[in-house]
Amino acid sequence: MDSQSRSHELLLVVPLFLPLLYLLSSRRRRRSRSQEQQQNDGVLPGSAEPLLPGGGAEVRPRRGGPRMLSYDFLDVAFSPYSDYWREMRKLFILELLSMRRVQSFAYARAAEVDRLVASLASSSPPGAAVDLSEKLYALSDGVVGTVAFGKMYGSAQFERSSFQRVMDETLRVLGSFTFEDFFPASRLARLADVLTGAAPRRRRIFLQIDRFFDSVIDKHLEPERLQAGVQEDMVDALVKMWREEQADCEAKNGLTRDHIKGILMDTFSGGIDTSAVTMIWIMAELMRNPRVMRKAQAEVRGLVGNKPRVDEEDVKNLSYLKMVVKENFRIHPPGTLLIPRETMTSCVIGGYDVLPGTRIFVNVWAMGRDPCIWDRPEEFNPERFEGSQVDFRGSNFELLPFGSGRRSCPAIAMGVANVELALANLLHCFDWQLPEGMKEEDIDMEETGQLAFRKMVPLCLVPIKRV
Repeated sequence: MDSQSRSHELLLVVPLFLPLLYLLSSRRRRRSRSQEQQQNDGVLPGSAEPLLPGGGAEVRPRRGGPRMLSYDFLDVAFSPYSDYWREMRKLFILELLSMRRVQSFAYARAAEVDRLVASLASSSPPGAAVDLSEKLYALSDGVVGTVAFGKMYGSAQFERSSFQRVMDETLRVLGSFTFEDFFPASRLARLADVLTGAAPRRRRIFLQIDRFFDSVIDKHLEPERLQAGVQEDMVDALVKMWREEQADCEAKNGLTRDHIKGILMDTFSGGIDTSAVTMIWIMAELMRNPRVMRKAQAEVRGLVGNKPRVDEEDVKNLSYLKMVVKENFRIHPPGTLLIPRETMTSCVIGGYDVLPGTRIFVNVWAMGRDPCIWDRPEEFNPERFEGSQVDFRGSNFELLPFGSGRRSCPAIAMGVANVELALANLLHCFDWQLPEGMKEEDIDMEETGQLAFRKMVPLCLVPIKRV
């Protein structure tokens, strides 16, 4: 895919029996200084314009897998563009993922980071390598689970390991394609999915995850919870809005139990893997680049001093750490391709006339490694962003790990907060070594995955606790 996307700005896959598919990889000439200044002034690359509001590619294709698992598109990530989707996205951003909400969940991040540090410090025997990938997945899972479900997520009553297994299966289904995805109106396609086992598997997973969501919502509906003085979680906020709308006949959203489940599906499917794989790739790159590791650790330790932990106020001032995170999003975006879009109207992409109903796949992995956009793209060099206005939140089209426009990820602030706090504490509390006999060049950087591109071989490192 990479070699093809580097030789074409667009890949056109147009068999007569399939929907039109375009792969956008943003092949461009190297920018001049004046072009870079124009971009900073708001002039954006033409090939990326369909990603902007009003650009023509704001619709999600109606795929079979996401249809069932999103409760018939009652979520935000997979829902087609409509008045309903606009209202739900507004609710998601303003009520659930605003900066105020992100800050209110600081307790969950701090608790999971403390748990991670304690686990690494007590690893037995001392000096032995630990599976850091496993521990970072556990941290990300703990933060997202606590934010969504509250303290019950870590309680003995909640079948957390079973829930995690079902979510792993859910991610595999959401990241795969079936016959129905390509032939949505065909009965034969649906029959083929039944015969291959794709449809029964999807149904089984849906029923399992639905049972978990029902049990959590029922627990949050118990009257005594209102008097318990517990920390409000995402389900509490959604249940509160649900009750208010039931009492308001003119409410716009018409929230139901299935709406809550759809939003929870987005939260777990988009929140755990992306944060975990980001932290794992960053630690792998730091171990392969000792100069960058030393510089990042010096910044953290110089700012924090003798405090036992890095807190969120400290993180705001860690400029080099933020460049490390940004460089990782360039070279290791959480997903190779953004969730596909579908054109609403005729538009032009890279000089091509694109018909309505064409599916657009954006190859952010290739864009981040394109030598026509980046100097020495295979080199992990955070300093490339020093003094740069390029950001990963969707306004700079050479760096789009979370998409752009109305379809950009609404949980960027939450995910970045999770990553930066955990990473800062790993660098502050520990020195890191490779297992005995291993060199930097021996670290396996092969990728695998579907929705999120994971490191194929788990990252095993030796943590040395600072005294």
